[in-house]
Amino acid sequence: MVAKRLLLALALALVLATHYRALQAAEGAAGTCRSGPRGGIDPKPVRASIFNELTVQEIYAVLRWTLKKFPGTKYQGDIPGPGGQNGDNVDILPTDNYIYRVILKDPPKQAALAYLDNRGPKPARMARVIIVRGAAKPRDVMEYAVGPLPLGPGAKATPLFKPGQVPYVKKPEDAPEHTLMEEKIGDAADQMKTLFRFMTSSPANSDKCYGPADECNSDYFGWWCSASLLEDGTKRVSNIQWWFQARGAKSGNELNLMPLPLYMRIDVTSPNYNNWRIFDLVYCNQGPFATPAALMAAFNAGKIKKCTTPYGKPGYDDTWTRTDVARGTRVRESAAIAGPRTIWPEGQRFGLKDAASQTGRGFTYMGWEGHVTVDPYTGIQFHDIKFKGRRVLYELALKELYAQYAGVSMPGQVTYFDSVYGIGSNARPLRPGLDCPENAEYMGVSFLSYDAEVGYMPRVVCFFEDDLGQADWRHTHTDATPPHVDGVRSSALTIRFVTTPAYWDPVFGTSAPDRAYMPRVQGNTAGVLHDHLGLWKVDLDVTGAANRLVKKSVHFGSYKQAGVFNEPGWGYKDGFKYMKEELIPKEAGFSYDYKVPAVYQVQSMTEKNKWGSPKAYTVSVGYTTSQLLPPGHPIARAMAWSTNHLWATVQKDNEEHGHYSIYDQHSSRRPAFSFNEYVDGESIMGKDIVLWVTMGAQHVPRSEDVPLITNHGTHMTIKPFNYFDELPTMDIVDKKVFGTCTTDLGYAAQTTWRPN
Repeated sequence: MVAKRLLLALALALVLATHYRALQAAEGAAGTCRSGPRGGIDPKPVRASIFNELTVQEIYAVLRWTLKKFPGTKYQGDIPGPGGQNGDNVDILPTDNYIYRVILKDPPKQAALAYLDNRGPKPARMARVIIVRGAAKPRDVMEYAVGPLPLGPGAKATPLFKPGQVPYVKKPEDAPEHTLMEEKIGDAADQMKTLFRFMTSSPANSDKCYGPADECNSDYFGWWCSASLLEDGTKRVSNIQWWFQARGAKSGNELNLMPLPLYMRIDVTSPNYNNWRIFDLVYCNQGPFATPAALMAAFNAGKIKKCTTPYGKPGYDDTWTRTDVARGTRVRESAAIAGPRTIWPEGQRFGLKDAASQTGRGFTYMGWEGHVTVDPYTGIQFHDIKFKGRRVLYELALKELYAQYAGVSMPGQVTYFDSVYGIGSNARPLRPGLDCPENAEYMGVSFLSYDAEVGYMPRVVCFFEDDLGQADWRHTHTDATPPHVDGVRSSALTIRFVTTPAYWDPVFGTSAPDRAYMPRVQGNTAGVLHDHLGLWKVDLDVTGAANRLVKKSVHFGSYKQAGVFNEPGWGYKDGFKYMKEELIPKEAGFSYDYKVPAVYQVQSMTEKNKWGSPKAYTVSVGYTTSQLLPPGHPIARAMAWSTNHLWATVQKDNEEHGHYSIYDQHSSRRPAFSFNEYVDGESIMGKDIVLWVTMGAQHVPRSEDVPLITNHGTHMTIKPFNYFDELPTMDIVDKKVFGTCTTDLGYAAQTTWRPN
């Protein structure tokens, strides 16, 4: 970015062991230093607040209205106030209709732009309501646009799907289904109490088994399900993997480092859950066994190899799995001394607006302004980003996080779409002094959660200006009298969001792990090779919505190849480095080839800079991996967006997300939607172009991933290309002498900093 950096940072915290303490700092707490001319907190809403996610009150209002609009439809959570309900009194069966999600439905872009630019009325505020219809024939999932909000006599529910378009077997993962699955899984585990004790090295009379409470303490175990690749669009089958929790109910996410050598499948296709069945049980890579009874018969008769883990032994030390315990007396030299902190010597230079909102903020910073909110399911979203009053980005939004695991056994080839579980709703309050400086500002997110609870989570996004510890630009005047250095210290407005939607999946190794895909990382634990990919939507409007896409690539070749036909009579004769410019006429996808460096420019159709070059912005990605799955893989069509690093499409309001992952976690080989449908050969010349960016990393597990996995870093850069006539940061003051107050760190002092 320009004129100081605007860092839009998504910290993806995929953790093995999470230790959470309630923090006493209030949301929005800040120091008492004076603010700069654009700093401070303004309670007034901004026009971009039309993008604020639904509030808790709006979600409850939509729930009440929808339950009245669709008689017989259920909701399994609490609804307070008149016309409310106690969710504990609501049971949901596979033959019921019930509300799954309530989220904001984004306004149409043209209507939003007209309002943002004072050319039109405020767009109607609408909710997107997802209803799972187990009572329909055939059973399916429906989406409705409900509104306008606030709901009044004119409110309507407009269908967004056709009946039967999304079959029931592709419905999202949810708490009602898992509640019923628990009954079947618990019944199966009850038949295997002996096996549970044996494979955890627990005493024969131990309560470390999964079954009736009078005999077993089920808190020592956990199970997790993942969609089976066996699904073909007619069946709904999940793989079940088991884990051990060494401290029972007091355990945290460290259970993910103590997997057990037991897997099974559950078929939940039937509308009669009494017909759901457990099958294909695998113990120590032996099987599959058709039923729990068949597995136990082979186990008790000694017909199969028996394997065990040490986790349940009395006195077993599980500290290797945890971050919330001291590591003995090991403390690095000087580690007990407090580290650096971020302060703002003369006060806050950024400003926040719409501070009264639960779910969105406008922000300003040294010529920049924009809006941020958090979608409960897809995560952080930015809208209407401008520099010095001119819009650069209409939308910059995270749309998906995905992980796909290797493996040849039952839990192998597992795929997780994190939006299914809630990238935004699984964010937790950021810790001041750790995730963000002590003097940062915050905002939260409201949501209808995966387990049917309406809630609000504060401090999931923080705002602060960060000292980057280097020069934004510098120049040494070596021949001047006296020689000297000019420059500006580099800083950036950082907007940070951290989410914990899922866990890393280690597996138990019964023998030497297969180093081809599963290196051993601890005594009984091997980590599975997998990747992490994210999808971002980048809607640039460069001097307006009508743009074109140009690829500029660098090559080495002959003068003729470069189009230079008057070959000079001097210099190197065999060629030179040159740039090739290619106009991209239609919707298409592109992958980076580091042997042929290239930049992709979204260019203005109408404006040039002072030197005659079209004004443009580029999008480039730092180190990133590629999607390695072949086209025929069961999830390939559902993950079509991941087959290229960059896609260019024409903006359409109904092409909002790039992926309906909540419907493609199951039966992914028959996706409800494929990104290929966006790319249909339509011309993008002079159109409103949307770029879709894929970036991520391959995770090759290592022992240093215990107890926490490595944070795999990658990044995307959006920067001007001939948009300005010169380096735009030349209007930043290089201030060397200033007073400072440091009350944000808990003490007051007035100091003047004077460099030598």
